[in-house]
Amino acid sequence: MCSKRHVARPALKTRSAPLPQRWIDVKPRLALFVASLATFLVAIDGTVLFAAFQRLVQSFPGEPPTLVAWVLNAYTITVASLLIVSGRLGDWIGQERVFRIGLSLFLVASYACGNSAHLSELIAARVLQGMGAAMLTPSSLALILGNHRDAQKPMAIAIWGATGGLAAALGPGLGSVVVGHLGWHWAFYLNLPLGAIAVLAASFLGGPPLTTRLRLRHGIDVLSAVLLGGALACLTWTLLSARSIDPIHLGIGMLLTIALGGWFVYRSRQVPQALVPAVLWRVPGYMAATGASICFSTGFAMLFFGFFFLVTNVWKLDLSHAGLAITPGPLTVIPVTVASGRLAMRWGHRPLIIAGAALLGLSALWLMHYPTYPQYASFLLPGLLVSGVGIGLVMSSLTAVATMKLPAHMHGIGAAVNQTVRQIGSVLGVTLTVTLMAQRATGYDPYVLLYATLTLLSLATVACVWRWRAEPAARILG
Repeated sequence: MCSKRHVARPALKTRSAPLPQRWIDVKPRLALFVASLATFLVAIDGTVLFAAFQRLVQSFPGEPPTLVAWVLNAYTITVASLLIVSGRLGDWIGQERVFRIGLSLFLVASYACGNSAHLSELIAARVLQGMGAAMLTPSSLALILGNHRDAQKPMAIAIWGATGGLAAALGPGLGSVVVGHLGWHWAFYLNLPLGAIAVLAASFLGGPPLTTRLRLRHGIDVLSAVLLGGALACLTWTLLSARSIDPIHLGIGMLLTIALGGWFVYRSRQVPQALVPAVLWRVPGYMAATGASICFSTGFAMLFFGFFFLVTNVWKLDLSHAGLAITPGPLTVIPVTVASGRLAMRWGHRPLIIAGAALLGLSALWLMHYPTYPQYASFLLPGLLVSGVGIGLVMSSLTAVATMKLPAHMHGIGAAVNQTVRQIGSVLGVTLTVTLMAQRATGYDPYVLLYATLTLLSLATVACVWRWRAEPAARILG
């Protein structure tokens, strides 16, 4: 055995031989390009169907909107359930290998989604697409960390994160143009050329060093991922079906949600190598940041999803004009997000989160008094700009707050849990929006209910971080 080990070492040295200086300079940029393109695909697929939802309902006339909503939620629930598992899998078999598998699965599933003739086929393909997306998110970040020097990592991670934020914000507008002119199938086919570029670029990246792969003593906690996904699916089904099922089945749905969620929490406290370590919640400020993240993400999804219902159902705009109408909001998010990073260095993240959530709540109160005919410049545009500023202030600050006080060995799991919570918030936002839109038949104004809920979520975001003790980022970072 000793001789075998001795023979294996020269191969490692040969593989890690010094590379040409030109390749050393280019490889970090190539890794950043590949990782950013992958996160762009994942993020945009989470929001692009906001614009396609009503077209999907029309394409499957025999299916109720609450069932069509699973086209959106199946993807997000799968991502939320498998995000942390995928990160652990990458530590075990190599992040670069997980990235390639995830990207291939994502592209195959995208083609299957676009080629689906039945709703059940589309939902199943969206589950596979979510599995690929869950593998891409942590492994794309690992590509950046593994190919950049320490001094380069903050800027590279900032570009990677901004790309995901840009994709999520542009998804509804881009989706409305694509779906309006080409049909909902092309919301998925659009992934194929971009994914092909990512595959080609990734082929020039070498695999990670063998020393970066961990030997997991207790394996990967797959059961906890199943429990989390099951609890989310039961909760989503219960909320979507609340008006169409009897109280007994409604109670069964809630009991299953509580039982699966309780089992998940129990395993987190008792099982070694748990999916979500219980010690994570004892880190100062992490619980507050998690609560704020789920409230904000729920409101974010409700805001953009609700915009499309308002401008298409009430103002009777077509999809292309609806997408153009809401574009100023997402475009406002990006520069504000960049500026908020500099402001946080001076004032800390807590004031930015409070100010951003307050602006989001004010925009919801403004939108609550919507006119029944198009008033863009005097009504919708101010609401879009104010909400865009609010979202830009909150978005990056919540991620920073969630991970800033974590010890170094918990940065990865802390960021993964925060991303999982945001996916859960997106599921709740879509589910609540579809549920509230169904209240039209009961005589209640669904848009007033939606924007009132968004106002409450903004207040809840403020409440979560109100007592959080924050310091300017410059002081914490040294």
